[in-house]
Amino acid sequence: MPLTEWAMGEGVPLRFIEFMPLDARGGWQPQRVVPEREIIDRLAERHSVEATPRTREPATYYRVDGAYSLGVISTVSNPFCATCDRVRVTATGEIYPCLFSPMNTDLKTPLRDGASDDDLEHVIRGAVWRKGKGFAESAGYVQRAITMHGLGG
Repeated sequence: MPLTEWAMGEGVPLRFIEFMPLDARGGWQPQRVVPEREIIDRLAERHSVEATPRTREPATYYRVDGAYSLGVISTVSNPFCATCDRVRVTATGEIYPCLFSPMNTDLKTPLRDGASDDDLEHVIRGAVWRKGKGFAESAGYVQRAITMHGLGG
C-alpha cells in the first residue's frame, strides 16, 4: 500500500473512505467497495495493526507499528449511523441530516431574509431533530443521484 507507506514516512495523517453510494453517474456497485476489513488485512501483511477504542468520529482508528494512527471510514461495510452526530450544510444553503438522506432543510432563505439568531437556531435544531437513525442502513433506501462534491465533501 504505497500511499500508506508514504504517509507513515512523512507523518501525514491518512484516512481511507469506502466507496459510498453517492454517485450521480451510476457507477457505484457494492462489489466495487473495498471494505474496512480488507484494508486492515492488507496493511497487517506488512505491519502490526491494532484497533483503538471507537470515538464519535466517523473513522475507526488503528495504531500501526505502535505509533502511526490510520483511520478508515467504513460507511458501507460497518455503518455507524446509530452513533453519527454529523449534519451536512451545502454551499447552496441546505442542511442534510445525513449524506444519504433525500430530505433537506432550507437554511439559505431564512439567512437571506434576515432571520434572527433565534429563528436560525430554530431552523437548525429542527433539521437536527429530524435526523433519522440511518438512511444507508434503512430498508427501501434509494440511492441519491448526487456526488460527494455536490454535498460539499
